[in-house]
Order: sequence, then C-alpha cells, then structure tokens
Amino acid sequence: MVVVAAMVVTALSAALTFYRIVRGPTLADRIVAGSVIATMLFGLIVMIALYLDEPVVLDVALVYAVLQFLDLLIFAKYMGAGGGAESAGEVGHAGGAGGANLGSRAQARGGSGRGSGTGSREARDRAGRSMS
Repeated sequence: MVVVAAMVVTALSAALTFYRIVRGPTLADRIVAGSVIATMLFGLIVMIALYLDEPVVLDVALVYAVLQFLDLLIFAKYMGAGGGAESAGEVGHAGGAGGANLGSRAQARGGSGRGSGTGSREARDRAGRSMS
C-alpha cells in the first residue's frame, strides 16, 4: 500500500514538473526539468519492481539510469558548445553556456567576437593601421 501511494505522489510530482518543461523561461530550466522527470521515472520503475516483486525490473531501471546519465552528458556538451544558449537568447548571461561567452569577451577586448584571436584578420588590420 505504501509503494502504491509513493507511486501516485511521484507521478503527480512528475506531472507538475512537466509544467516547467512547457513553460520554462530558459533552455537550461527545461533540461533540468527533463532530468528531474527522468529521475522520477527511474524511481517509478524501482517502485514497480518492488510492487511486483520482480528483480528483473531493477535491471531495466539500472539500464535506464545509465541512459539518463548519458543523455545529461549530451545536453551538457550541447550547452557547452553554445548551441543551446544562442537559440534561447542567453548569450553572455552568467551561468549560461561556457562557449557562448567567448564572443562577448572578445568584444570587450575590442574585437567583433568572430575570430578575434591573434591571427585574425581584424588583428592584422589593426596592426597594419598602427604601423602606417
């Protein structure tokens, strides 16, 4: 009986968390909400295994947990590459994607943010103008 009550509470919590996926103001909020729902689903699978007294279902839960972790790594790599922040309009925000802030740092140094390293065309043009 306790397991059934826990399953109902977990399912309701997942339904409420789904609201954050739909209405999340940022892409990061949506990713975190998806991860929370996936964790709740893992808990539901474990509770189903307890309720049915089937240890094989625990193996399914463990495989699901590994896949969930890999999914989170893929999202982290995507956010780190700047893919998520640019599409959500979050470039330059603290806590946003690490790679997305490279452009704003380069602009602060006087470059355009696109290829403003030492070997860029803009750097060569500035060096050429200062020598003339």
